[in-house]
Amino acid sequence: MPIAFNFLIPTLPIYLEIILVVSTGYFVLALAAYIIAALLVSPLIGGVAVDRKGRKMIYLISFLLFSLIYSVYVTASTFAIMLAISVVHGFTRDVLTTVNSPVVMDIVPQVHRGEGLGVLNLSMTIAMAVGPIIVMRLTANKGLDS
Repeated sequence: MPIAFNFLIPTLPIYLEIILVVSTGYFVLALAAYIIAALLVSPLIGGVAVDRKGRKMIYLISFLLFSLIYSVYVTASTFAIMLAISVVHGFTRDVLTTVNSPVVMDIVPQVHRGEGLGVLNLSMTIAMAVGPIIVMRLTANKGLDS
């Protein structure tokens, strides 16, 4: 999972407050829409799409969409558009998190599968820990940190 996802957690509320001039009560709604969308798509992706359409193709398409959606956030001119972007982004994130383990299992030799999954999970944990720190450092001189 890209570290860029973890950049959204500290910066999305700031963006909503400064750029879209949304009151603080809506911050939770924006982040919740992202997470709820991710939860809703899980049952569809888990067994149905992954096994029928092919893991690698679904992973590549969702990774491409997930990555491209970051550039769409800055085009949001209203809170409703931001919510729609968050929902689509949540869908693509859940597809990635659902499909990435089976893809690793397909790629890594059987004798090293435990190591491969361990590295995958460790990379996601490191991204979760380091991502917010990096983005706050990057925005410190831009007047976007609180």
